[in-house]
Amino acid sequence: MRSPPALSPLALLILLLPPAAPAWGPESVDAGPGFGPAATVAGGVTEDATSSNNQVKLIRDAAGHLVVAYAQDVGGTPQVMLAVSLDNGGHWARLAQASSGPIASRLPALSLDGAGPLHLIWTRYDDGVGKIYSRVWAGTWVAPQQRISPPHGYAGLPSVAVDGRGHAHVVWYGIREGSLPASTRHGSIYEIFYTGFDGREWSPPQLISTGLPDSVNPAVAADRAGHLRAVWFQYDGRAYQVRYAERDAAWSDPQTVLATRADAFNPDVAVDARGEPLLAWERHDGLSSVIQLTRRAGGRWQDPKTAGSLRGAGAAGGNRRCA
Repeated sequence: MRSPPALSPLALLILLLPPAAPAWGPESVDAGPGFGPAATVAGGVTEDATSSNNQVKLIRDAAGHLVVAYAQDVGGTPQVMLAVSLDNGGHWARLAQASSGPIASRLPALSLDGAGPLHLIWTRYDDGVGKIYSRVWAGTWVAPQQRISPPHGYAGLPSVAVDGRGHAHVVWYGIREGSLPASTRHGSIYEIFYTGFDGREWSPPQLISTGLPDSVNPAVAADRAGHLRAVWFQYDGRAYQVRYAERDAAWSDPQTVLATRADAFNPDVAVDARGEPLLAWERHDGLSSVIQLTRRAGGRWQDPKTAGSLRGAGAAGGNRRCA
């Protein structure tokens, strides 16, 4: 059975719009010309409730319901929550609270198991330093929240994908314990790490980024056979470039995708029906940004296509302030 598709956060506003625009009320907001009022998913959310990382926040579950992950203030502490809509985004209700305790949790991401369970990951700031946590929802929580990144060092902005066997795969960027300050844009050595769940336990974290330091904001996709595709953006000494690696039995050496003199930020990846990767990212030249896309065919990356533009300086700034 084909897994229900994951939906990009960019689709959130459109999906929340009901087919017919009801009268304006306190629980709706004007989405702009050509759109009806947008439904309110939740109140009391944090300022970065669904922002900062570019991973999937909205998904359609096996029953066809929409589920969204976000961060909400609970007693003065940000916690990761799930909300559900049974009418295609017209109305929303709280589904469950994933994180708990007096420690801030943010930056959630979702992926769906073809058999139905929902896999949720996020960043929790133990001792003020990010760690990656995981939990599985199958009508109720399968187990308590679990840390899956090392106990020391920084780990944040995770992405998750579930393969055809129902096994979750997670990538994040982090700083290894004991690493020294570096002459990068952020003053630290950020690297990309991977861990996978084999049905019994999580594998030891594995470094998958190589080359010059400062690798940021990864995304991962899995096909039904369990082959993985990962992307992130990485500094090459002049600009940030999209980097790509894939895993069958082992991770390949990373490669740069269509290097340019302009910064490339916040990539995302999907796998088509033939098993070929499709990439999208933000190309930023300091004055404006455009969304570009490419796919690989015959072992080669095609020339990028421009999907749209975001005019105005600082369009990429929210994700350049990493950690």
